[in-house]
Amino acid sequence: MYENGGVQEPAVIWDEDERKFRMWYTGHTRDTVTYTYNGQKLTRAVRIRQTGYATSSDGISWLKYAGNPVFQPMRETGWEEWFAVDHPAILKDPRKGYHLFYFSWYSIGHAFSEDGITWTRNAANPLLRYKQNADSTVVMYGGPCAFIKDSTLYLYYMRSIPGSKKWGEKGMCIGLATIRI
Repeated sequence: MYENGGVQEPAVIWDEDERKFRMWYTGHTRDTVTYTYNGQKLTRAVRIRQTGYATSSDGISWLKYAGNPVFQPMRETGWEEWFAVDHPAILKDPRKGYHLFYFSWYSIGHAFSEDGITWTRNAANPLLRYKQNADSTVVMYGGPCAFIKDSTLYLYYMRSIPGSKKWGEKGMCIGLATIRI
């Protein structure tokens, strides 16, 4: 179990320009944090989920980046969970840099990096946002996957089945969003 640490959800690409494999992954650490919830200060032990980075020349032996984590949850964003950015999906932009699509608070966010290490969040985040309807049904998103073809970015994701009142209650379905770039 990864309760006290560990890694999961690798996103690996072969970087032809750099002639190496590049991997981004969810890394888990335990920490005690103090945060404000509904105006009340709370302190508790939590599992922080953030993005780590590693490289490899052969895809078997990996070297973790000394400055990990390269992408961490923001504590006060209004939509992002203060303890989790998960399911990194990395896409090398054919023009320059890298796109990171990630999951937080049942929503999908986006960040951009020129080097794959230093990330800037998209000001339009979240791209797909969790919402609860007046009848207590919910729309939740997760598990992003993206690619670019013919100047169009394709973003696949999982989402709750319409009419669900909680994550996975009626199952999940796959959705697609496209953006002309």
